Amino acid sequence: GIWIGSFWVSQSINSHWKWAGLIFGVGAVWASFAPIPKSPDIDRVLYWGLPAAAIVGACVMSETRINYSRLKLPLFLGDASYAIYLAHTAVLPFADRLFGRLERPAAGFLLVATSVVFGCAVHVFIEKPIVKMAGSLFRLRSKKPIMAASIAERNAV
Repeated sequence: GIWIGSFWVSQSINSHWKWAGLIFGVGAVWASFAPIPKSPDIDRVLYWGLPAAAIVGACVMSETRINYSRLKLPLFLGDASYAIYLAHTAVLPFADRLFGRLERPAAGFLLVATSVVFGCAVHVFIEKPIVKMAGSLFRLRSKKPIMAASIAERNAV
């Protein structure tokens, strides 16, 4: 993530936007057919980290060409991403018992979908009410989200 961000700020990633679709596709197919590693070692980085970085990098590459602010689902998933991240560790063992015996990529898709749905529910029913309560308690105001493209434009000036 840090490398993707540093490439974005340096503007070197923008010139390669035409590769975004291919990189996204390779990352998605790689993650779809990757085995689920049983230990947190280098296999986990190879099977999940690199494909995830490819998918995120491709989305960042295409941000100058695609107006993501009009796409409600990706914005919602971005807002819910931390809840998805936190919830997936609790959901995956149960989902693996349900779907782990299926063939790839169906099992991988169902594991990810279950984690995303459960994480979104955590975001809507737990995280958002807590943030709202904390905001009113501390009189915090919500700011409009800033797209990475607007940050790059500001830094270029």
